[in-house]
Amino acid sequence: MKGFSPANAGEAIALIRERLRSAEVPDAEREAILLVASALGVERSYLLAHPELPLNARTQRRLECWTNRRAQREPLAYITRRRWFYGLELVVGRGVLVPRPETELLVERFLHWARERSEGILVDVGVGSGAILLACLHSAPAWQGIGIDRSWRALRFADINRRRLGLEARAWLVQSEWLEPLRPQSVDAVLSNPPYVLAEEIDTLEPEVARWEPRSALVDPSGDPLNPYRQIASSARVSLKSGGLLAFEVSPKLAEPVCELLCELGYCEVRVYNDLAGLARVVSGEWTGCQQVIARGTIRIGATEMDWREYLSADPNICHGQVCVKGTRIPVSVILDNLAAGLSEEEILRSYPTLTPEAIRAVLSYAAELAKEQLLPLKG
Repeated sequence: MKGFSPANAGEAIALIRERLRSAEVPDAEREAILLVASALGVERSYLLAHPELPLNARTQRRLECWTNRRAQREPLAYITRRRWFYGLELVVGRGVLVPRPETELLVERFLHWARERSEGILVDVGVGSGAILLACLHSAPAWQGIGIDRSWRALRFADINRRRLGLEARAWLVQSEWLEPLRPQSVDAVLSNPPYVLAEEIDTLEPEVARWEPRSALVDPSGDPLNPYRQIASSARVSLKSGGLLAFEVSPKLAEPVCELLCELGYCEVRVYNDLAGLARVVSGEWTGCQQVIARGTIRIGATEMDWREYLSADPNICHGQVCVKGTRIPVSVILDNLAAGLSEEEILRSYPTLTPEAIRAVLSYAAELAKEQLLPLKG
């Protein structure tokens, strides 16, 4: 911007507004006001009431730089490094998604569900800046939470935000893939806003998203938009306690297939929630541990019956084919073969002194509840 030397805030707003309009930035007036207010460190209302506020040379240079960046359609939140979400001011920057108003519906779904539960542990898969996790914990003070992300940069932002909000004692951060670090039946709720943008949609998004926000957080690299939902929902059946909540933010186009996926995996109370625009935005279900043995060699998952060996081979989360009881690993196939041969639980227990009735039922339900042990949320 040549000749950018406004003497006061009002002049700066006018110059920045025209520059942003020429760059086709939507709502240029509002954006100009927010840039100037952030540069001066004042509230927008105060700025509008005092347009005569003087600008020193340093503030002028900062505003000139910020205006050029915004004209290139860099998100305003990346420039000011601030974004409000569910009443909380968060630090954001390149490498994390900018929290959006529609995502607040996911927080509201959890808080509504958690009203009947005095305390618990929730997990935010793909925690990013920590927006979902920290908003939930801030409004549910008896709860603890785990934020999981594979990006160390995202975890740095989440760590900054949990410390700024005084939640570091209740919010744990883990660098990992999906739900890998969790023990079986150790958490009460799993929330996630996974990558759900279709590959063919990426170029139709506004430039602030398509050019600047991390592609890995928008589009799943497999090319299958249901892949992250499938992986999280499958793993959550093991990590969730009975009655636990699984809730996703979704693209409106994916709401129906995600509902079908959760039903196929045995979740109950599967529902869709619309955002303020009337678009399907959140899908949730509850895990009741409803897999039941209905005959020798057969289990029921929802309304589907199938051979338990087929189910075992299809589910990668059953401890690599073994159940661990107080340090002793016993192949699941051995237990299933004994049951299929007609042996009773008492006969199997006599053969395996370290195995408990609870462990046998865990194998049959594939929830991996192990020997009445007190399980911590994270694997040691």
